[in-house]
Amino acid sequence: MRDLTARLQQALEDVYCLDPVVAVEDFHVTASLVELGDHVRESLLVHHDGEETHLGLYIADEVLAAAAQFASQSSDELDEFCVATEGVSHFVYFTFCGAAQDRPVSQIELEIQAEIDKFVLLRFVCGEPRADLVLALFDRMELLPGLSDKERERYTVANQVGRRYARWLDARFRRGEGERAVADARALYRKPLAAKLEHIARAA
Repeated sequence: MRDLTARLQQALEDVYCLDPVVAVEDFHVTASLVELGDHVRESLLVHHDGEETHLGLYIADEVLAAAAQFASQSSDELDEFCVATEGVSHFVYFTFCGAAQDRPVSQIELEIQAEIDKFVLLRFVCGEPRADLVLALFDRMELLPGLSDKERERYTVANQVGRRYARWLDARFRRGEGERAVADARALYRKPLAAKLEHIARAA
């Protein structure tokens, strides 16, 4: 199962031209090591201790199993693949911002980038053929029960921003402008939150 997270990390690093920082499979944690809510399927765990930051990534075993089936084309269910991708996306973006840009990253930044990463991997790496990919990823999103108002707002905003940019990327791809789309996504990846939102507002 961990091989899947390594492949997802490699795919993100390839798409965005990132220098590897640390390997995600070295930071897996199991449910027995952390206290998580009943509905949590993935979580990036961050603990700051003075000048040190301790990091872990939890993805439920059943999510990894189902995501691996999708990746091997033995299943057409997107949900678990997206959950696994979101977890790895959080890990890669958090470590990139810390190592390459030496800056903190907010939760909303992580969520927005993860929404974009799910579309980018499915469209550009997996070559997902379904015409309604944007609809499937963004319009059919359902929030899990038990979220706080702040969490619900964060996920809703990330979904809306991700959907807007994904629609722009998809339009470029369908016009045969795939190279332009990838170049734009790479530039966007390196922008802090305010510049990222401004870029999406102008482009899309």
